[in-house]
Amino acid sequence: LLFVVCRFDKPDGGKEILPLTFCEDPQGRREWRWKGFPVPRPLYGLDRLAARPDAPVLNVEGEKAADAAQERFPAYVAVTSPGGSGAASKADWRPLKDREATLWPDHDKPGAGYARDVAKLASAAGAASVGVVEVPENFPDGWDLADEAPDGWDADKLRSLLDAAVPVETGAPAGEEADAPAADPDQEAVLAELAALSPIAYDRQREDAAKQLGIRVSTIDAEVDKRRPPDGDDTANTTNTISLFTEPDPWPDAVNGATLLDALAGAFMRYAVLPDGAAAVLALWVVHAHAHDAASVSPILGLISPTKRCGKTTALSIVQALSPRALPAANITAAALFRVVEKWSPTVLIDEADTFLRDNNELRGVINSGHNRATAFVVRTVGDDHEAQPFRTWAPKAIALIGNLPDTLADRSIAVRLRRKRPDETVERLRLDRLDALTALCRQASRWVGDNLDVLREAEPAIPSELHDRAADNWRPLLAIADRAGGEWPKQARKVARFLSGSADDEASAAVMLLADIRSIFEERRADRISSADLVEVLKAMEERPWPEWRRGQPITVRQVARLLKPFGIVPRTIRPPHGETAKGYRLTWFNDAFARYLPFSSVTTSQVNGTAGYSDFSSVTSTPNVTDRKTLKPLKANGCDVVTDENPHTGGEDGVGTEKWEAEL
Repeated sequence: LLFVVCRFDKPDGGKEILPLTFCEDPQGRREWRWKGFPVPRPLYGLDRLAARPDAPVLNVEGEKAADAAQERFPAYVAVTSPGGSGAASKADWRPLKDREATLWPDHDKPGAGYARDVAKLASAAGAASVGVVEVPENFPDGWDLADEAPDGWDADKLRSLLDAAVPVETGAPAGEEADAPAADPDQEAVLAELAALSPIAYDRQREDAAKQLGIRVSTIDAEVDKRRPPDGDDTANTTNTISLFTEPDPWPDAVNGATLLDALAGAFMRYAVLPDGAAAVLALWVVHAHAHDAASVSPILGLISPTKRCGKTTALSIVQALSPRALPAANITAAALFRVVEKWSPTVLIDEADTFLRDNNELRGVINSGHNRATAFVVRTVGDDHEAQPFRTWAPKAIALIGNLPDTLADRSIAVRLRRKRPDETVERLRLDRLDALTALCRQASRWVGDNLDVLREAEPAIPSELHDRAADNWRPLLAIADRAGGEWPKQARKVARFLSGSADDEASAAVMLLADIRSIFEERRADRISSADLVEVLKAMEERPWPEWRRGQPITVRQVARLLKPFGIVPRTIRPPHGETAKGYRLTWFNDAFARYLPFSSVTTSQVNGTAGYSDFSSVTSTPNVTDRKTLKPLKANGCDVVTDENPHTGGEDGVGTEKWEAEL
């Protein structure tokens, strides 16, 4: 068995046909993959051809039609080529040598074109004779041999069409090629040059080349595909493949995991000025790239800086030297990304993403899809017949850019926020031509992962309760690596996870940031209501927030605040402020549910002067009565002003607080 053609009949009457091939993955393991068989592809029905070497051959379009044709005309051997009407040239027609072949086209324009193509290919392969059935004009449009016979057509009458097949000239005058125009040398040079390019370089040039040659892009794809050696050919495109993807040779001796992670973190600190916790994240993520097959979620590594010359490219270069099959790219299209992932399963390292990523919805969607192994696919139509084909997007990815990642990418990322080196800070300059020490660490990571892959695959690490659901998913594979490495790494990794990702989603979206700011405003004012106009004025005065220059340098407006709050079910209504006339605004109670859901780990209360010297409440915004904060202010001995900050409230069960909150949420 070489490969399987899977047909999926859709409820709307359409179909999807996908190839499933048992082949080697980029690591040399053989497995079933959603991938087409290398060109040239074998004919469907080779077993029948081999069993009956003297029988005439009947070629039809599609495997379903071939099986039906075999039942209708048992005296023939029914075959077809994989891939539909536009892929005849990708099949191996040599088995038709010295055989009598008859072609039965589908009753439509693509079917007629397919029959013409196959007639030429069969003739070129040395078929003894080639004939084409002329399907009557009154047959239903699109009819083929898998359909019911039209009214008035029984088996004998259909067989008469076979007997009347129109012969096709199989030979050609001496020294000439039948029906083949002379090749254009300039055209051949362009096609040969394109065939030698890497998939990324080819994707960039294919449209311009198609215009230059005056042909369709799909045609140039097919012609270039013909000129590339099959995937199984070890000599195929060796220059591009070897230079981009040198597989690390695993270290010969067993490697201690904690020592390895220490050395990896030290390598990053040797060449880059990093914020707290960043070296540990980078070390764990590099090992995750090696152990990617063990993970079910793949967090994006985000290398972020506020401006240029903060070390993003240096950090990314170190990641490149330490990662398996690293593919660096300062620009990439969505189509190129899913094709290189499908072909090579590289570690994708995208630099300068701020120049092209934010306004590229398609590329962001492809990157997002690769976060979860179960959904790491995109589907595109390929070939002249536009058959649907899935492409894998499951690969480790690192993105470096100035500014912040777009929200959906940030949610799937572990971000390292880089900063510019101070004059008094010194690190070694990274020499890209002197990376022997990093190569050794890459090999050690490969060996350690190879020895521990099965354990990592089954790991269920304990997740800090401060992490929200998506952050927990992002950190799970890294914490599994830390636990397996041992030493101080399990404790250190969780400390870093809390530090970098332990806050709620306040930075992940403007709407959640607005909720946090509105809560602070209510607390500072000790008010239970506020007008929309007053709220906007306070927001506009927050210089460290985006509200003063919210859109095109202009401050946020009443309408824009309402739009951001609407998804939480909060809308402005008529209220009567404590001092003033009725106006549109908001009551504190309308926010309680949203505060509890989206700001669970950041309770910051500012208490004001207490003129009665009594109790100053420190209460949670959660309306459920049995949910309390960790501390309550005691009676004040004197009037004053105090600030109580509890950014990470206790979530364990030692004093019952965590249990009460969990039960309340349930």
